[in-house]
Amino acid sequence: MAKKNQKESDLELNVSLAYDAGDSSVTSFIFGIACALAVGVFGGSLLVPMSFVDEDLSGLAFLPTFGIGCIFASSIILVVYYGLIMKENPFNCTFTSSSLYSVLLGILSGVVWNAGNVCSIFAINGLGYATAYPIFQCALFFGGLWGIFLFKEVTDKKNIFVFFASALVLFAGAILLSINTSA
Repeated sequence: MAKKNQKESDLELNVSLAYDAGDSSVTSFIFGIACALAVGVFGGSLLVPMSFVDEDLSGLAFLPTFGIGCIFASSIILVVYYGLIMKENPFNCTFTSSSLYSVLLGILSGVVWNAGNVCSIFAINGLGYATAYPIFQCALFFGGLWGIFLFKEVTDKKNIFVFFASALVLFAGAILLSINTSA
């Protein structure tokens, strides 16, 4: 009976455990899928608001207000995550050399991410949203490469083969979209 209760408790929806990368429970899996779907919705809609502004305010002129939106949203998420989920004060920070290193790596990540945003603005202006955004999904390939070679998340040769075979399909789709746009 104790094993049944343990299994039942593993299936409980507990958001505080769901963020733990080491938790391999069904809850973590479901939470991960939900977050991945949210990334798809939010990421796929990222630059849609740019199409509703005047021509002289779109493109690179859109970046400063985009950055302000990022700061605003990040601040809200910080307070909600630490204040409601972790039940800690988000502003009670102790800075050490390792936290400074983390801050610098976070800034570097933001620079890389924003470089992608700048390129996506040019791509959307040149190709149109419906063509450019599906081609952006080639980022899946590079994310997979990081997972295979740097983080060693996939080690089985069969799975690596399937990954590269899928990458060929991904690139074929990107090429077909490009041909369709230029025709």
